[in-house]
Amino acid sequence: MYNSPGLASTSQCMQIQCINLLQVMADAADTALHTILTHCHAPRVVVKICESLINDKSPRMRTFSAKYLLQMIEEWDPAEYERHVESVEHAIKAATGDALADVRATSRLIMGAFAYAFPDRAQSLIRRVDGATAEKLNAAVQQYPGAGSMVFPKEHVDVQVAVQQHGGTTRRFMASPMVGPDTARGYEFVCCC
Repeated sequence: MYNSPGLASTSQCMQIQCINLLQVMADAADTALHTILTHCHAPRVVVKICESLINDKSPRMRTFSAKYLLQMIEEWDPAEYERHVESVEHAIKAATGDALADVRATSRLIMGAFAYAFPDRAQSLIRRVDGATAEKLNAAVQQYPGAGSMVFPKEHVDVQVAVQQHGGTTRRFMASPMVGPDTARGYEFVCCC
């Protein structure tokens, strides 16, 4: 009675519909979270997202968490999550060694955005990781859109950021130690906005 062929196909059909429903719900939740993170900047969320990226066993949750962290670092003002920079650094370190290639790739984008927001902290983070990881993170910083000439050499170089307000737009300038006629006080300023 329970082993009839019609019941098996009905059960398989219901299982497929349930999987599709779960996928639709997950996509809707993802869209909702992206919208919430865009319009509601709550710094305590940074810690929860970082913890999820570091500790969650689900590969899909780690992928989502990496994307949310990238969105927060790119869209939020760095002052909004400045108190939680250590959590972000731990999350970047954990994500660069993740088993999933998507999470590792997103962690390199996170590093580029993090270096744009906190050049000194990013430089310090690169110095604390092993050689191969440091090279990958350094390459991510160089390839990050809007990073301009932000390159962290292997030796210690102080990088300074100057912010200029002009007509409602903010422009960031990276300053790297240089000696030459174009420099002001030994620093060359390059616009990286």
